[in-house]
Amino acid sequence: MDLLYQCIYSSVAIEHLDARAVGQLLDDSRRANEAAGITGMLLQCNGSFLQVLEGRPDALENAFEWIYSDPRHNAIAQIAFEPVTHRAFGDWSMAYTDLAVADIAKIIGPLNAFQETRCLAKLDAARVRVLCSAFETAPWRDWLHNDVHEHARSA
Repeated sequence: MDLLYQCIYSSVAIEHLDARAVGQLLDDSRRANEAAGITGMLLQCNGSFLQVLEGRPDALENAFEWIYSDPRHNAIAQIAFEPVTHRAFGDWSMAYTDLAVADIAKIIGPLNAFQETRCLAKLDAARVRVLCSAFETAPWRDWLHNDVHEHARSA
């Protein structure tokens, strides 16, 4: 059995990504992830991103090298790179949802003014883990989707 790892990181977009740009990013990521045996999810809020990647350590290292060199974002911070016993997002090559600050606050509690700006990149590791765990199970898991244009949310 292959070793299974999870990599979690945050970043900030260099410039605003419209729905078309996010859709292209997701399409490219999904193709690459499927080829490499990687699964995961991507959350976006106010121009910041939080991504969870799952797969073999070497595949994740290669993916992270590509991510780190991608000029569309900066302030890349690796939050975790560790072995796991199962895939939390094994149903998706890259699940996605765009969150509002209020959505995040419903899951992890109130954010201060500093955290609200580029909020996903400003969270500490403990709050990131709570946020990721919330998307592993319903009802928040139902917010994850494959199409950037889907907006059927229920809180």
